[in-house]
Amino acid sequence: MRGCSFSIRLCAVLTVVCLPLITDCGNECDPQNIEKDTGFRFGISFDTTGVEDFIAMTSDEGVIAIARAELMLPASERTFHIHGLIARGDGGHNLEWPWHFLPSLWNLTQESTEVCDAVPSAVGAWFDSLPDTVTSIPFCPLSSYVKAEVR
Repeated sequence: MRGCSFSIRLCAVLTVVCLPLITDCGNECDPQNIEKDTGFRFGISFDTTGVEDFIAMTSDEGVIAIARAELMLPASERTFHIHGLIARGDGGHNLEWPWHFLPSLWNLTQESTEVCDAVPSAVGAWFDSLPDTVTSIPFCPLSSYVKAEVR
């Protein structure tokens, strides 16, 4: 178990360091690839209405395994939050949000810097105010948790 914890922390560090450097997601952004991905619905711990819920897609087997392990726990004990790159538009899967996590360019982690923390409802307006040349930004809602598998 100790090696697993180290691996998860290493992935978290690499995610924080490397994700902001990615500028082109190639085929990962292709809506056609959604059929191959698994979706997870995320909630925000203090939102009892579900209005802040969002969906992210991935084909990363390691992320899928962590998300499914989280779902085996009571919601109050789920400690991993999402951290990754978001882009404009709902991506064909993210409910009615004007943004989406780029499929397979996000991870689940227990630690993130507060710089990329926000609530989903605040992200759309803020993202739309950025220049069009900004195609993706890191987002890590620290109070998010895996709520359900949707696909």
